[in-house]
Amino acid sequence: MGYIFSHPENQIVSSVVEEDVAFGLENMGMDPCAMALRVQESLQIVGMEKYRFHSPHLLSGGQQQKVVLAGILAMESEIFVFDEATSMLDLQDREEILDLIQKIQAQGKRTVLHITHSLEEALRAQDLLILNHGQIFFYGPLVNFFSGDYLPDSSLGVLPPIFRLIQGLRDRGHPIPPGVRSLEELKKILKTLYSSSAVLLKRNVPAV
Repeated sequence: MGYIFSHPENQIVSSVVEEDVAFGLENMGMDPCAMALRVQESLQIVGMEKYRFHSPHLLSGGQQQKVVLAGILAMESEIFVFDEATSMLDLQDREEILDLIQKIQAQGKRTVLHITHSLEEALRAQDLLILNHGQIFFYGPLVNFFSGDYLPDSSLGVLPPIFRLIQGLRDRGHPIPPGVRSLEELKKILKTLYSSSAVLLKRNVPAV
């Protein structure tokens, strides 16, 4: 199991990036040639290969988090635990780490547990477990969350704009299916639902 904290500097133990990524492999007694290849591949996955000889302590928080993630990827952990891994990052670094989390999850080879206080981040998951004052508020597939009456609940905090838009459209009678999570998905759905109507309206406009 690989564990990623919110403060990446607490997990960095070496003064050179590639040495830090190799740290766990060295403790596992891996052959140096195989270890070098594994380190290179892991740095490529997180987009940090060009920083392999840099000092991790001089990198940004997002870059440090990528170095930590590369080390766990190198050890081929079966379970990844991200514990508020984006809480100390700026917006760009946060998005990059979230994209990497989804990339790892999409490979289907590992279990990813993402712990967060951000509902926006949580709604990227396949399965969702929401705790509210120490009690399980919801547990199940994300599609069940969207098809239930959970979205308007104020105890979950303010919904991200895209989900407020989706909920508002549903309240006005637009049949937006569950599972839509992005503006691009919503645009495709609306285009599919109303493209034929738009054509008919255009044909009925009188010529001037």
